[in-house]
Amino acid sequence: MHLDVTSSPVTINELRVVIKHTPATSVPGPSGLSYAMMKEWSGEVLESAHDALTQIRDTSSFPDW
Repeated sequence: MHLDVTSSPVTINELRVVIKHTPATSVPGPSGLSYAMMKEWSGEVLESAHDALTQIRDTSSFPDW
């Protein structure tokens, strides 16, 4: 049985690990946000970003901006 990786929310610790282990030289996506930028985030900013991503996932609603 295949488990869909999107079936459960990403934990803040999983997000923290991904950011930590992704090369800072990674190219930013359409938002212009790079991993180098994310590596500089404080814990409070990381938590706010995680909360926003979780809300987007849970509601399937993406902000216009």
